[in-house]
Amino acid sequence: MVKKYLHNLPNNTVIRAPVHFPLQTLLSQVLPRDTVCLNVAPHTYSSYSTQVDVFEKCVLQRGCILDLIPDNTSTLLINNLSFWLLYSGLEKVYSCLLQLSKKYEVVSILLQDTLESDVEDTLLLLPDTIISLAPRGDRMSGLITGTVRLPTGRTEVYKEQYVLSGGKMDISKITEKKEETEEAKTCDVTFELGLSTQEKSARDATLLPYTDNKGGEIHYIPDDVDDWDDEDPDEDLDV
Repeated sequence: MVKKYLHNLPNNTVIRAPVHFPLQTLLSQVLPRDTVCLNVAPHTYSSYSTQVDVFEKCVLQRGCILDLIPDNTSTLLINNLSFWLLYSGLEKVYSCLLQLSKKYEVVSILLQDTLESDVEDTLLLLPDTIISLAPRGDRMSGLITGTVRLPTGRTEVYKEQYVLSGGKMDISKITEKKEETEEAKTCDVTFELGLSTQEKSARDATLLPYTDNKGGEIHYIPDDVDDWDDEDPDEDLDV
């Protein structure tokens, strides 16, 4: 299901990834070739043919990004949302993203562990889809999670696994470990865990004390030293 949403991205998508993750491997598979890359951080470039350096005019001078986007643009890539947030603040970035998503398909890269948790949580209320990447130790494979907000307001979460190989990212369902059979669980045991037919018959014929339905009663013979107190212990209480 994550693969489905990657190839049909909604108007506003955020991809959360570790700092040194090879994101170009993923982006080249899911973004159209005519994507316009917005370089919000200085001296950052991508492999996209159309790049717009918005750092000077929009980040420093707080101008409008919309004025710099070429005509006939349909998809925008913001290559460093973390830097933009740190430099311009949440209110400015949130407002700008809201305007952009009304006109374009916006895909933003958010580097993990670079923002305060409350800032990131607030920002992630805006996108329709959040793609999170969690590499394993070898960094060539890991877990990819897609959080999708439906028009009904319901949220769906999909988890799959990915493998980086040959400059591509292969996404597949998570393979679940099959439960071991009883024979496999006991194959290395040096003693018998089961019961023979005779042992099962003896077990079934055994009458346990708590299964006796004949009833019973308690026999008590008073002793001479028993202390029988007929007084009400709660006499002094107004109950």
